[in-house]
Amino acid sequence: MPTDDLIKELRARVKTAAHSETNVFGPGIWRHHVLRVADNAQQLAAELDADPKTVTIAALLHDYASLIDPEYIDEHHEHGARIAEEILENRITEPRLETVKRCIRAHRASSGPSPESPAAHCVASGDGMAHIQAVPSLLRAAYVNREMSVEDG
Repeated sequence: MPTDDLIKELRARVKTAAHSETNVFGPGIWRHHVLRVADNAQQLAAELDADPKTVTIAALLHDYASLIDPEYIDEHHEHGARIAEEILENRITEPRLETVKRCIRAHRASSGPSPESPAAHCVASGDGMAHIQAVPSLLRAAYVNREMSVEDG
């Protein structure tokens, strides 16, 4: 499958998950977060000389695990890498798959490995930028979804 078709398929898959009953964050996460991460990461790919299609695949899937199962939220970066492998195995090259998995694992600044490759920096930075671009969404996740106190949030 050509990469552009795969990206279209992944966009549809993640959008469907964002609008599903299993997603505790609400459907706005698609527009306010996932698409912003993908856009930010693509812009950074040009600056950091990372493969834009690899970065897009990883950005689309970076939070997918937390959308499909709320039990995965705390370790969504690890579950996400495993699920990405299940979705992408034999559909992209092995080196690209490994890069996508590393990007997903490293996107979470609070836990997970440091982003060491240009692609991983694109996704991790794109994620951080998206949180800044949509502060109300981030606050909703902390105070509504996670029921944090003001101090903990």
